[in-house]
Amino acid sequence: MTYQIKPRSFLRELLIVIVFLFNSICAVVSKLIPSIRDFGDALIFIVVLLGMANCLLSRKVILRKFLLINIAILLFAIGSFALYGFNGEIGLLLVNYFIWGVIISFFVTLEYDVKRVMNIALVLSSFFLAVYLFHNSAKKADSMAWTYGVFPCLSVCLTHMVFMKDQLGKIKWALYLPSYFICLQFVLDANRGGWVSMILLVYFLTIKVKIKQEPKMRNRVLWNLLFLTLIFVAVFLYEPIIKLLYEITTALDIRFYAIEKTYRGILADNVTNNRTELYDFAWKGFLSSPVWGHGIGAFSVNHGGWPHNFFLQLLYEGGILLFLLVLGPLVRIVWVVVRTDRITPAEYALFVCFFANSIPKLLFSTQVWNVQGFWLLLAFGMMLLIRIQHNAQEEITE
Repeated sequence: MTYQIKPRSFLRELLIVIVFLFNSICAVVSKLIPSIRDFGDALIFIVVLLGMANCLLSRKVILRKFLLINIAILLFAIGSFALYGFNGEIGLLLVNYFIWGVIISFFVTLEYDVKRVMNIALVLSSFFLAVYLFHNSAKKADSMAWTYGVFPCLSVCLTHMVFMKDQLGKIKWALYLPSYFICLQFVLDANRGGWVSMILLVYFLTIKVKIKQEPKMRNRVLWNLLFLTLIFVAVFLYEPIIKLLYEITTALDIRFYAIEKTYRGILADNVTNNRTELYDFAWKGFLSSPVWGHGIGAFSVNHGGWPHNFFLQLLYEGGILLFLLVLGPLVRIVWVVVRTDRITPAEYALFVCFFANSIPKLLFSTQVWNVQGFWLLLAFGMMLLIRIQHNAQEEITE
């Protein structure tokens, strides 16, 4: 679906890109202008003001299902305050959720051109990756910060290259060029979460290289079986695999940060970086209140920090009710979007970017209430489901 360029539409497209590349923007600004302080807070404030104004001026009807999810989460939040009082940690989590999960996410349910979103993101991502290369940032920064600053830009370039390269003229090779160089550096210097993110990205790229030419079902089944087999082997046989890879790379004098860190974790009997205790606390807490949990932010109050796994976080804080409320729509979105041929290449590319930049982080690193990519994924996915259903109805009518 293509729209005429309108100021409000272009603003939405730009805001979506800024939100998605937020971490990359902050990292690049800190490198180019080190004297700037609190840039991220200022950018959030500007984005929120522009976003609220844009939403209020829009005549688009808000997606009812997405609205119901937000209302239900608000009720869980009220329950949290009833249990723990006006706790500062809970309040901060809810502020983050209100910014990323409510105001910002509604942008992607409004009217805009998805192709322009991807093109704007490509231009900015190419520039950011060039800055990273110029500053040799991987050697100067924390691996996690570097990985999650680079990967959003890299994912945009790769998805655009696979699904939308025909949208550009001769300049496309110049825009893609920084990603060629950063890919090798990413494999060498990214953390383990970055590797998981890249594997998922490649998987989603390969299962549907051409949206309008659906691959043979037999080939898709074989590829999915191979992918599941690799996951099974990696989970249950990771120790001998990592030890072998470490010996080979050491003999070749090649350094892979993710392999080295995992190898050191195996030797110290602490591959999860002390996450096992967090997982155990979250699981036992879920079992003690399996239906409605302990309240949003309760893990931070009762234990400190977060479980480093959003499945366990949802189960601990909201029980089965919150778990199904959030993940039920997400599972349906992924299932339908991956199998359908009723969306454009640009829509699939943006969906893949949102997914690869949120789900791996939520499985191993951060928490669900402050990851903008996850709420963008959920809202955008619901919009795609409506679009797919509408297109199907039109085909039946015709």
